[in-house]
Amino acid sequence: MYILTVVLALSFCFCKNDHSAVKESIHTKATEEYIRESDKHPMPSTSDSDEYQAEFEVNIENPVTAQKSVNNQSKVESVEEVRLVDSMPAREESAEYGDKLEQVDAGASVAESEEAGPEELYDALLRKYVSTDGRVDYRAMKSKVSDLDQYLDWLEEQKPSAMTRDEALAYWINAYNAFTIKFILDKYPVSSITELDGGNPWDVKRIKLDGRTLSLNQIENEIIRPQFNEARIHFAVNCAARSCPPLMNKAWTAQSLEEDLERQTRQFINNSKFNVISSGSVKISKIFEWYASDFDGLISYLNRYTNRRVNDDARVEYLDYDWALNSL
Repeated sequence: MYILTVVLALSFCFCKNDHSAVKESIHTKATEEYIRESDKHPMPSTSDSDEYQAEFEVNIENPVTAQKSVNNQSKVESVEEVRLVDSMPAREESAEYGDKLEQVDAGASVAESEEAGPEELYDALLRKYVSTDGRVDYRAMKSKVSDLDQYLDWLEEQKPSAMTRDEALAYWINAYNAFTIKFILDKYPVSSITELDGGNPWDVKRIKLDGRTLSLNQIENEIIRPQFNEARIHFAVNCAARSCPPLMNKAWTAQSLEEDLERQTRQFINNSKFNVISSGSVKISKIFEWYASDFDGLISYLNRYTNRRVNDDARVEYLDYDWALNSL
């Protein structure tokens, strides 16, 4: 075959002048084909390269062979296009397939919602209806009060005495905050938590947890403070007032307890809405006055978290407390 091809090429040389235009066209097509093939495949070895080049040069000189090569490549491309077209679904089938995908996604979302446990439901409520600065969309959250009720029922079933220290502390912080939200939602719309229970909702014993019926004050002052000896809880529990440290927009967990306590404390102390701090004087939240015994040395405690160091002899004042609802 190789000898025949060479003979045909030599024969063609006698007609070189008559076919110069054809040769130029074929040369161009063959060159383009060579470039395409070079892009598709790695460079051959030296011996293979010489053989490939010889065959290529013969094809350039032989317009018949070169044209057949181009035509065959066109046929292959055409066949591939037909296969691609045949494999594509009709427009109606594509639309139907898209609808099925949407139905699967929707079904997965429903399944995830149905499988969510009480803890996940509560966490989802906080993430959706509490802003990053701790304000609550009570109006919208009221439509999901059943999710909150599931969580409160779950809290009642738990045994904090069987938990680790961090699990138990996270449990009691969540309980305090969740029941506070529940009391607001039950009476919403209200402009302040002080509108509930004659102005003192914190002393009403109605919370069934750990086999007891407790009040909010009991959770904070008889359980959390004495059992855990943790001053930072004052920046974690939330009384639904504007001057209260912001409600965290996720549930408390043992896994991130330390990190979250540090962040909430630092952010509250350095937020000028709650505390105005300078080197020579501080105007701070009444929380530091009400629970002074929890902060072992007020100035030194502040200096653990403040962005500006406070002098030991700095003047201390306490800001008025705003009991307006912490709503959006």
